[in-house]
Amino acid sequence: MKAIADICVIPLSGQISVREPVARAHQILKDAGLKVHLHAYGTNVEGELSDILAAIQRQHSTCRGQLMGWRWLR
Repeated sequence: MKAIADICVIPLSGQISVREPVARAHQILKDAGLKVHLHAYGTNVEGELSDILAAIQRQHSTCRGQLMGWRWLR
């Protein structure tokens, strides 16, 4: 089933810059082969629903595991 989603990654570390975690999360979506469009408040994603949900899970796991000091919404 095709779907469109708007994804917003919000690191809750208190640091000013979110450039690195957002870039990492965006790259995961691109690597999943999804059609992505980064905008000021998140990323629009288009593709198969199962692929979108799997990519979101990879974003969460990767960013949570690799970025010390960052806390991610569950």
